[in-house]
Amino acid sequence: MRGLPAEIYDTITLYVEDPKFHDGRHVVEPSQIYDTAGRQRLSVLRLINKGFCRSASLRLFRIIHAKLSDSRLQESPDHWAPKRLFELSQSPYCAAVREIEVDINIFGYHSSADLRLFIEDLAALLPVCLCNFRDLSALSISFPDEPQPLCTELLNNIFRYVPLSSLKKLRLALPLTYDFATLLMQNAINSSTPSRSSLKSTMKQLKYLSVLINNSSGFGGNRFYQRPPSSSQRAFPNEEYSVQFFELIQLAEELESLRISCTHVLNMDALDATHLYKLHSLELRRVKISHTMLLSIMERNRKTLRSIFLWSVELKSGTWTDVLIQLCLHPHLEVFHMESCRYARDGQSSRWAPGLLPPIDDPRDIETVHVPDTFALGNLQRQVNANRHVKGLLEMGEYYYRHVGSEPVENVLTWWARGD
Repeated sequence: MRGLPAEIYDTITLYVEDPKFHDGRHVVEPSQIYDTAGRQRLSVLRLINKGFCRSASLRLFRIIHAKLSDSRLQESPDHWAPKRLFELSQSPYCAAVREIEVDINIFGYHSSADLRLFIEDLAALLPVCLCNFRDLSALSISFPDEPQPLCTELLNNIFRYVPLSSLKKLRLALPLTYDFATLLMQNAINSSTPSRSSLKSTMKQLKYLSVLINNSSGFGGNRFYQRPPSSSQRAFPNEEYSVQFFELIQLAEELESLRISCTHVLNMDALDATHLYKLHSLELRRVKISHTMLLSIMERNRKTLRSIFLWSVELKSGTWTDVLIQLCLHPHLEVFHMESCRYARDGQSSRWAPGLLPPIDDPRDIETVHVPDTFALGNLQRQVNANRHVKGLLEMGEYYYRHVGSEPVENVLTWWARGD
């Protein structure tokens, strides 16, 4: 094996790893799954010889997870995620790292001492590590649903001092809109002082942005299960800092993919969407928006949009029929999914909202008493399948597209207008 070309080693390594990807029917660009079994095979392959060590290491260290749920300091200090991340950043293989996911959410049996130590170590080590991962293209950071001062400091230090010049994908899951507002405020302060980098410069180069709010305490944070507001939610309500939350998103001016996920339903009309003109993928969860704003975003990206996911989106004005008929004109739309979408009860179209909630275990595509809505969805589902057929993709079956066999909405609108 000593004289084999590097390409042969790489081909064998890829075969041994057998990377897994998410279901391509529901996403435009399937991402690789973090597969523990595949990583174990790569670890063994590294032991064969130098050729396989090089090739397997490039694959093994390409995607790195640093999660509290995988760390047990007292049981195995060598597997403490911040320590392993720092060691990798000091090794020759730091150049292989392309994606890092940092997750400080608590799963399993972890003491508050473990959480505190994990955050302290990350705050001290992560910015240093990121400086050495010069080819890092994707960064995901998830914080607990209760704010931690060191977490806020960690984010500020990353965006102020780390030159993330290769970063194209960013995912931030923070407790409150206030945390995003604080990040925006710190960016305004840092931009007036000398620094190696800034949040604004990093956001401008992004192609993919995912922003999530994970504190759902208080009224409206969860649709079916209400719980008292936490002390942080009481002091900094999500609705109060929603404008700053959307202002931060506006810093990303070159996006091709945008995901917004909220707990309390936030008014997306606060977003200046003029910079969103080449989106390939759009996912919205628990926001409310006027039909003019939504149609404006869709029309601006009509030639590029390929994937749309709408979860618990509330329409403030117009009808879902207006929106869905317009989407039928998108020639490249390959994936469309909507679930539990409805009309905002404080909006102009509130008369189309049903009086009762649907069963929790039986969500609707659209919660509506405006009859043409579901038929318009059928039109769109047929159009998406037609688009997929043109591109040689498998059509979505009736299990996923339940309205694909429904009456054309044009027929329904005729008798609906007559009041039959």
